[in-house]
Amino acid sequence: MNIEKLITFIVGAIVISAIIFMGAHFLARGYEGNLTSTSPAYAKLMENYELAISKKQDPNKLAQDGKNLLEGNQAQCAIINLKKATDLEPKYRDAWVWLGYAYLKNNQPQEAVNSLKKAEELDPIHADTFKLLATAYEEIGDEEASQKAWGRYQFLIQE
Repeated sequence: MNIEKLITFIVGAIVISAIIFMGAHFLARGYEGNLTSTSPAYAKLMENYELAISKKQDPNKLAQDGKNLLEGNQAQCAIINLKKATDLEPKYRDAWVWLGYAYLKNNQPQEAVNSLKKAEELDPIHADTFKLLATAYEEIGDEEASQKAWGRYQFLIQE
């Protein structure tokens, strides 16, 4: 009886993972060139992806999937995963850092600053946070804050 439940669970996990992967794949590839970020089909696909992610409850898995999506240049899907991870585990520094990076890759520097400031609150000596903050501040035009963050990064990597 326990074996049957385990097999059912594994098959279900595989099916859900396949659906999520296919959704991310179609988003990244533009559904063979016919799907644009302004099309109704894209909006529906994103809605379905968000719905699938909303059911997940493991912040570590969500964050790792988000990081993998970032490495695959799928920032929008990564943001969905990482936001859910930080909702589930608000003290997950790395998820906040990756979320900030995803926002930067998605041309949302103010959101990146907000996420990275949260990461800074959680761990004020994590060098990567300041490197990304310097970039985000530069992109929003705050040169003074960018220089401060860059100086903090330089200080932290010397120790």
